[in-house]
Amino acid sequence: MRPALAWRDGFASFAIDRRSVLACVPCPPLVPVPGAPPWLRGVVNRQGRAVSVVDCGLLAGVDDTGGPVVDVVLVAAAGGELGLAAASSPREVTLPGGDFDGVFDRLSDPEGTRLVCVDRVVERITLELGG
Repeated sequence: MRPALAWRDGFASFAIDRRSVLACVPCPPLVPVPGAPPWLRGVVNRQGRAVSVVDCGLLAGVDDTGGPVVDVVLVAAAGGELGLAAASSPREVTLPGGDFDGVFDRLSDPEGTRLVCVDRVVERITLELGG
């Protein structure tokens, strides 16, 4: 068992290993990126750096609403930071042990929570953007 943060993102639930989380902050003003895919909700200013904020529900294809962002879960990613949009304030949960190998592995809980693997999300984003 390992500690994690879980949140709702539109109609889906997501969780991330607590060790990957740098901070969880109320959503600062999102600056839209012209021509960006819908799952890239925008960028936020984090200590003078632009940090991309990704909607996991849209990226995973399990939600199509792109609803309001309440909080941003900031994680370390590829030498920088990445923000994960949360439609609800994240809560502390416990994840089962074991290895996960997908981008959004589905856990066997009543909400069908999907586990966010940051490295694989970054790979998916890179592929989606044609890089």
